[in-house]
Amino acid sequence: MKKLVLFLHVVSFTFCYSQQSSQEIDSRKNVVGDLNAYASGLWVKPPLENNVKGSPYLFKNWSNIATIYSSQGKLFKVRNINYDTKKDRFVAKFSIDSIYVFDSYFLNKIRIYNRIFKLMNNKDETSYYELIAGAKGKQILKKSYKKIKKGARDPFTNLLTQSQYILIEKYYFNSKEGLKEIKLKKKSFLKLFKQDSYVAKKIISQNNLSIKKDSDLVKFFKIYKNTSSNNK
Repeated sequence: MKKLVLFLHVVSFTFCYSQQSSQEIDSRKNVVGDLNAYASGLWVKPPLENNVKGSPYLFKNWSNIATIYSSQGKLFKVRNINYDTKKDRFVAKFSIDSIYVFDSYFLNKIRIYNRIFKLMNNKDETSYYELIAGAKGKQILKKSYKKIKKGARDPFTNLLTQSQYILIEKYYFNSKEGLKEIKLKKKSFLKLFKQDSYVAKKIISQNNLSIKKDSDLVKFFKIYKNTSSNNK
């Protein structure tokens, strides 16, 4: 019983809840809410990797504020949130040895500052993808994860370098045909637009855009949104 009371106390003072617009939520960061009545998840201990530099989390620090869009159509403000790339889940950190893991059934969309992550299905598997840009039923998504690069022995000093986490990013194209992994190469990128390939090529060349840059992909889709396939 004491553990349950402690759980409700910590959650209620860490989360902010609102059923209003996102603008109204922003003004209520310090309001104590009722997320504990809606959210589902579990407590875990932070993962430990001895002698490994870095962590499996996407963001370097935990000092961020996120907006959760729940499967029940409600909005919540959450502090100290991060994404565990190793286990594909969002977590909130309350103390050094206390992490709350959100149930993916509850958390199907989340915005961390200007970055949006969505729970999506790909080949009967659900996973979180970051929405980079999109328009006219087409989207570019990114999947981020980290793997451990093992340390190597220096042939000159005979010392073993430290193992470390390295970030891997894969890109996906989402359309009415489904989700598929893509390589950010100009030729293959243009093929994704089919009858609009000429328009896409023109946008890239006239605006000197690089499809390998997320920021340029955002610019591309902003322009593409207001163009027509007949604009040749």
